[in-house]
Amino acid sequence: MQNLSDNAVKLLEALKVKSLWVQDAIQVLFPKPQYVGTMDPAFTTDEKIQIQKTYWQWDVNLYGIESVRPVNGHSVIFIKNIDVDYSKVTYNAMKELKDAGLAYSKNAGYNEYIYHAK
Repeated sequence: MQNLSDNAVKLLEALKVKSLWVQDAIQVLFPKPQYVGTMDPAFTTDEKIQIQKTYWQWDVNLYGIESVRPVNGHSVIFIKNIDVDYSKVTYNAMKELKDAGLAYSKNAGYNEYIYHAK
């Protein structure tokens, strides 16, 4: 496809299936991890701790704001630990698609955008 980046191709394939709010588009490129509650009997305590830490770290990396989150009943401080800006990467992939005439976005109000494939 027209020398598109891997991110743009991946986003376009998802948009061909259905239009996406920006938040959902971010999750196409940076999948949100599963969350498992402390009381879930299907996982060991160590698995729950690891799953919960991964989930909250993704959230902090998305928003870039230090946060205290519950991990297996204990408060844990999370700080952004990557240099990647999920929103910017997704925006740039969408911009590629727009520039190539393959997609467009619409403001659905209050600066909330929906991405569409053409």
